Amino acid sequence: MFAPDGFYTQLADRMLAALPWRYRVRRKGHALCTRLRELATGLHPAAYAKLAQHPVRDGLLRLRFPPFLADVLDSGAVFGPKQILGALNRDHLTTTLTAVTPLVCPDLEHCPTRGEMLTTYASPVLADRLHAVTAGAG
Repeated sequence: MFAPDGFYTQLADRMLAALPWRYRVRRKGHALCTRLRELATGLHPAAYAKLAQHPVRDGLLRLRFPPFLADVLDSGAVFGPKQILGALNRDHLTTTLTAVTPLVCPDLEHCPTRGEMLTTYASPVLADRLHAVTAGAG
């Protein structure tokens, strides 16, 4: 699932390549980990549904995604040629943000999101959810 040429690894590489400098220096390098956790846990169904007919990038920006992350997730290489936010399953987006976090983390042992990540990865249904995302991607 996390092979070098796999979906999540390639997505993590795209995120890191697009990462603005301020994310690299804040919070001892864990600003992106923290932001991904906040975004994954903060995708409220009602807010997401209200923006369903907006273009993907615009909808993500309105959900307070940083512009670099909205650009990466809006690219056709990630979720395919989706035109509106409603075409992206909210659960798939949440799972993707959670799954990619340890791949972008510079120091997993000292990550402030480590507890949440371990809880998520201990879930017996995670493998099915991760496969569901990649099956619908691209």
